[in-house]
Amino acid sequence: MRKRALSIASVVAVAGIAGFFLRRRFVETGFDGETGFPVPGIACGWLLAGLTVVTAVFLFSATIGKKLKEDPRGSAAGASFVSFLCVFLSSILIVIGALLLPRHTLARFQNFSKIETALVVTGIIAAVCQTAAAVGRLAGKRSTVLRSLDLVPSLFTAFALLICYLLYASDPVILRFAWEILALAAASYGLYAAAAPESAVCRWGLVRWTGLAVFLLMTALGGRHRLGVILGLGGLLLRLAAEFVSALFCQAGQHEKEN
Repeated sequence: MRKRALSIASVVAVAGIAGFFLRRRFVETGFDGETGFPVPGIACGWLLAGLTVVTAVFLFSATIGKKLKEDPRGSAAGASFVSFLCVFLSSILIVIGALLLPRHTLARFQNFSKIETALVVTGIIAAVCQTAAAVGRLAGKRSTVLRSLDLVPSLFTAFALLICYLLYASDPVILRFAWEILALAAASYGLYAAAAPESAVCRWGLVRWTGLAVFLLMTALGGRHRLGVILGLGGLLLRLAAEFVSALFCQAGQHEKEN
């Protein structure tokens, strides 16, 4: 079981690194310098799309229909001091990224002042809530309140996804931002799975969605982004990587002890 967990983690890590470089190459060569439109027939674009599909299929085939014992500690991140530290650092990155993002990304939109404010406030609330939930889990507490707090970061990613839609829905070169949008959607599912009640099915759902989110976030970071975007995506990546590794290897260790 531990070998299987290691193989899943290795595939996600290798695919994420490959996705990062393919994404960077695609952004550099896949769009016309004058018009910004996608250049047809770029090999790295097809390779990146294929890598995304293969990674998603692998994660789903490796987790759907598998059985594991219940994890009595609840959500994975926050069950140890190391994972709590990852969540805490993730919160700091999300707050700083949310503070910088309006200045770097939305400033040219005159009518977006309310959305800018809402983005900053939502990012701060999400960071505070996920830290509070991790502190509670580190202290061994299990309650509906903690799981409710852990849902807030998922709402933050959904809100950021909505902003992406508002910014780029009418943009003919939306392909330039496709993996960022996919990464936010997968992150939202992953954070939602982390807040779900502890059960074998939910733990595999957590492995599945956080693994996919980790891959997509690593790929999205290969694009050309402002500092605020990098910090926001990096904060989500750190939190989801902690959830992914903790859920995967804690389940593997528990399975070996019981057998």
